[in-house]
Amino acid sequence: MAAERLRASGSPHADSGTEAWARAIEVYAVVAHAYAGRLEPVAGLVAELEGRLRSLLADGSRPAGEIPVSGADVLALGLVRLAAGDDGSAVRLLALAERMRVPQTFPTMSAGRARRAAEEADRAAYADAVSEYAALERDGLREAARALISGRG
Repeated sequence: MAAERLRASGSPHADSGTEAWARAIEVYAVVAHAYAGRLEPVAGLVAELEGRLRSLLADGSRPAGEIPVSGADVLALGLVRLAAGDDGSAVRLLALAERMRVPQTFPTMSAGRARRAAEEADRAAYADAVSEYAALERDGLREAARALISGRG
């Protein structure tokens, strides 16, 4: 897959900007495969995404506002869980991702499409999550992500 080849290229020109771009492409690939219900080709990327999020969020020494978790990462994990049949946590993650803001740079990352997928899976649970997260500020959103991704939410 192109996202994996980019990261594995070991280019001497790689820098933090290139790494961030490659990570974004990986997230977009996971999202596209989740929508298609084909997680197997991106299983490695999914494992890395989940591991990275769990590691970042498990670090209790950092205030929630200093944890670099993006709405795109949370959206990808929510769609993965939805494709895997875990509707309960999936719709909460999708509501949280929408509140954390997901860049709309590619059609795959459409907030409207994610919202429709969440509502089709469990409209009531999604509406409850949207309501719950509506008043949260940045630190509260990160804490909610920490709880959901660690399995406490």
